[in-house]
Amino acid sequence: YVKEADGDQFFYLHETKQAEEIVNRYVNACFAARDRRADVSWVTAHIEAEASQLAAKIDRFDAASFKAERRQLMEGVLQRRFYCVTGRPGFGKTQALRALLNHLESIGESATVLAPTGKAALRLNEGSAPGVTWKAETIDRWIFRSGLGPYIGGRAALKDMERSEKYQTTDNIIIDEMSMVDLPHLALILRALEVHQADSIHRIILVGDENQLPPIGCGRPFYDIINFLSEDAEREKRNLIRLTTNCRQQYDQTVLDAAHLFAGKNRYHTDLWERLLAGGRISDFLHVQYWEDAEELQKIVHEHMDDLLTRVVADRKDLSDEKAFNKMLGLYDNGFVPQADARQLALDRAQLLTPYRGGPAGSLGLSDFMRSRYRHDAWPDKIYRDTSFSHSDKVIRIKNLY
Repeated sequence: YVKEADGDQFFYLHETKQAEEIVNRYVNACFAARDRRADVSWVTAHIEAEASQLAAKIDRFDAASFKAERRQLMEGVLQRRFYCVTGRPGFGKTQALRALLNHLESIGESATVLAPTGKAALRLNEGSAPGVTWKAETIDRWIFRSGLGPYIGGRAALKDMERSEKYQTTDNIIIDEMSMVDLPHLALILRALEVHQADSIHRIILVGDENQLPPIGCGRPFYDIINFLSEDAEREKRNLIRLTTNCRQQYDQTVLDAAHLFAGKNRYHTDLWERLLAGGRISDFLHVQYWEDAEELQKIVHEHMDDLLTRVVADRKDLSDEKAFNKMLGLYDNGFVPQADARQLALDRAQLLTPYRGGPAGSLGLSDFMRSRYRHDAWPDKIYRDTSFSHSDKVIRIKNLY
């Protein structure tokens, strides 16, 4: 498919063009539909209770802004056929989502809760009330569970989708971490709703952070949908809420300002930009350091890790690097899990995150350095010599377990 715009020609894959048309058609159909009648009498009492709890935990909590946002969110999401919730980390998206799901459960409405990653789905499930009928799952799991596998990856055209006997109808579709969802996946979900329950779906709710990195796959539908809503003031007011009130106890405004700076939202914030370029301690939770080569990078990582071990491990000076590292993660110094209870672990005390895979600053290079420095005596494993890992290694899955 070829489209001309501003004197240029743009070439579309047919499946990409069809996916855009599906999303456009479905979203506009939701806008044209009548609002749902919903009981919102419970909202005031719920918001007051929630605001009181947060005010007791958070210094300088903005209760007035929180109540206004939550009222707009709850009333809008219950009454509209299509609704978007966006906000930065710590602004209460997941908290609001759980409250909504609990209410839908109480009035007997079913909900299909989807997320692009297993970690996001597990996080939602961990906070769910006992006995609820909904369970968050990955989008791909839902697709294959519903018998829609042939339509992912372009193997079958979405426009030719047929009804599947495995598809289970639902009253509400809720997608969390929507900024990570690509165009083909969203189009497949909406096309499945068109084919299987065009007139029976109550609500579609998209939740995420529009300022996060775009999906790895084709398109950035959440960002584009929010931009579309923002083009019309009435449409934006009815179908979109931007959460701006902090709901976390640990909160560093400078970190969020820096994130907005790189997202292009604070492009005139020259003072912060200059401080980031200069490096050093920017705030309590943000320290910027630069390096010229692999040796300098490894020295910085080692100094940071050594400082962390000294602060966290009481008997650090009497332990080797490997034993101190194990104890920092909540293990015994020999790498075994205390009382075989994984809940006592503290695996997130130290995390090295990188946008790269190769090179000394990539995941491979940093992992090799950490192994040589803090796991040297444990590898290669004496029992499992043919594996890449040794006992008590900390690993991260790069594919969903389910």
